[in-house]
Amino acid sequence: MLARSSFIIILFFFFNYKSVAQTFEGALLFGANLSQIDGDLLAGFNQPGINAGARVTINLSERWKGSMGLQFAQAGSSFSKGDPANALYDKIRLNTVEVPLLMHFIEWRFRVNAGLTYSRLINYSAKDVIGGDLTDDTFLRDNILSLALGLTYLFNEKWGIDFIWNKSLTNVQAEEGANTFITRNLSFRLIYIL
Repeated sequence: MLARSSFIIILFFFFNYKSVAQTFEGALLFGANLSQIDGDLLAGFNQPGINAGARVTINLSERWKGSMGLQFAQAGSSFSKGDPANALYDKIRLNTVEVPLLMHFIEWRFRVNAGLTYSRLINYSAKDVIGGDLTDDTFLRDNILSLALGLTYLFNEKWGIDFIWNKSLTNVQAEEGANTFITRNLSFRLIYIL
C-alpha cells in the first residue's frame, strides 16, 4: 500500500513538474546597503552593510509576480563631516533578518517592485563621538515594519541587478520620550535566478 501511494505521488509530481517550474521561481541575492537613521542627528547614507538572501517568486499572470524573501541585512548610521557637533552618536549598526513581501510588475527586462518588509533585529551596537560604547544605553525595538519600493533589471534569464529603497513605518527607538528613529536603506544587489 505504501509503495503504491509513493508511486502515485511521484507520478503526480513528474507530470506536474513542468507547470510547477513555470509557476515558481527561486533567486539568490547578494549586495550592499547604504543606510541612515532619521532622528539621530546624523545625515546621509553613510553606513554601508551587507544585504544577502533568497527569494521565492510566484507567477500570478504574464505581467505580475508576487514574492517572499528571507535575507540578512545590516543597517544603521555613521557620523560624517558636516554633521552637528552635538550629535550623540558616532555610529549605530543594526543586524537584522528581513522577510520582504513584494509585488512585481514586469515590463520587458524590468520589474517594478513594491511591498512591505518585516525586519527582526538580531543585535545592534552604538558608539558615541569619542568611541565610548552606548549599546547598553540605547533601547531599540526588535520588530520593524518597512515600506519597500524598487526596480530590477535582468541582463538575461539568469542574472540581473536589483535596487530597493526601504523606509521604516514604525519607530525603531524603544525608549519612552526619546527621539523617533526611522531607518532608511538603499540596497544594491546582484540577483541570480535559479
